[in-house]
Amino acid sequence: MKDLGFGNLGFINVAIIYITFSLFALFAIRINKFFGTRVTIFMSALTYTFWTACFLLPAYRFETKDDQGILSDTAITLVIIISAAFLGMGAGPLWVSQGAYIGLCASHKNKGRYNSLFWGVFQTASLIAYPIAGWLIDNYDKIVFFWSMTLISLLGSLFMLCLRPPKKIEEDGEEG
Repeated sequence: MKDLGFGNLGFINVAIIYITFSLFALFAIRINKFFGTRVTIFMSALTYTFWTACFLLPAYRFETKDDQGILSDTAITLVIIISAAFLGMGAGPLWVSQGAYIGLCASHKNKGRYNSLFWGVFQTASLIAYPIAGWLIDNYDKIVFFWSMTLISLLGSLFMLCLRPPKKIEEDGEEG
């Protein structure tokens, strides 16, 4: 955010994310039970999409040099802070729901494999995403970068709607 002229807003952004994450993690199980695992995963993933999309504002301001209306310092600061709070609100329920979904899909015998698969895919996504992000930053302006990240995040969120309801697995590994 310093590169875009917003001083410590990046630090404040991360602080708000983790404060609200900590608070809403306390209610994550209730949220998951109320909405259900798949819906909670989807809605929580959308908070990441919203947060990413909000960085389009400073990017547009940087590229266009316009600082009126929604592109003013005050408006951008408020939108970034509000989006950080929403992201923190969604992060706790997302992580709890992901664990709950894996727990519903796995039996005692195969839960290690399922958790390993989840973490393997999660970490591999970083290996793929960072080079793509670096390439976008090197070859395109910030607007294209944040639009690309927002669309990828939205597609990932929509993909969560495709999760099948888990089948109950009996302890011997047979579907019940």
